[in-house]
Amino acid sequence: MGNSKSVKKGVAVVTAVIVAAVMVCVSVVCNLLSTKTESSNQTYLDDAKAQLTEYSDNYNYTKFEFMNSLFEKANVIASVVTENTSADTNASLVKNLGINSFVMTDADGKIIASSDDKKVGTNFLDDETTKQFKANLKGMKVKSISEPTAVEGEDAVYNLMACVARTEGGIVIIDTNTSDYSAVIGADIAKSCKGDTIIVKNGEVVSTNMNLGDNGLKSAGITDEMIRSENFNVTIDGTTYSLSSMPSGEYTIISGQAATESGFNMIYGDVIPCAAGFVMIIISGIILSLGTTKKKENE
Repeated sequence: MGNSKSVKKGVAVVTAVIVAAVMVCVSVVCNLLSTKTESSNQTYLDDAKAQLTEYSDNYNYTKFEFMNSLFEKANVIASVVTENTSADTNASLVKNLGINSFVMTDADGKIIASSDDKKVGTNFLDDETTKQFKANLKGMKVKSISEPTAVEGEDAVYNLMACVARTEGGIVIIDTNTSDYSAVIGADIAKSCKGDTIIVKNGEVVSTNMNLGDNGLKSAGITDEMIRSENFNVTIDGTTYSLSSMPSGEYTIISGQAATESGFNMIYGDVIPCAAGFVMIIISGIILSLGTTKKKENE
């Protein structure tokens, strides 16, 4: 009888050791799961940094290509349009060149051709779309403008405008949507990023693939303290994101993913530890009971 109880006690002890080992393994798994998000965020940060580096390395070329294309379009208008060009031809040019509109003036500033017939015969400096260009044009002496200039057009929408001189005298001004300039200013960087990403420069959002709101970081509730902490959670439009940040030159990269609780995490993080703890309590009770019984028999 004593040997039987000793065997039972030995089995209970071995079982307890096994359960303890299982609990240790569960703890390790839970710890790995808790750091999974942080390591995943590092992957997103590295990906965003690669996209940012590619943009920075190609900035001068991208800018040159855009500027060259923009002024080429203005030069096309200057070369083929005259005051006798039909409205249909002008409309086709606007469509084929991918611009919003154009005006052409003579040496006195009088508009002699335009994608909008109503402007013909007026002075371009009096036109609502081009009057803010006056300071840049410096009268009629300027031959070209090296940088496109954003000016406020109809409905408070800012358009990107470029100007070239005509050989006959006068100028041609074209305008395109400022969104066409996004590749140059870096607004498209986050579109290629794998994670939910925000690229910041001097406190301003340069690029993001998240819906932050009109005031950028402020609208999203992201503070400087959160960014300095390197890892933080923030809720945007009802979705909680687990984000991490790191500096990259003159930029700050913020990237991560939506923080979702999966069934796997719940099972291995809550259910199994609780079950293992319950089993340990039962086994401890059995061991205590066996020990008490043996003590009584010895008495």
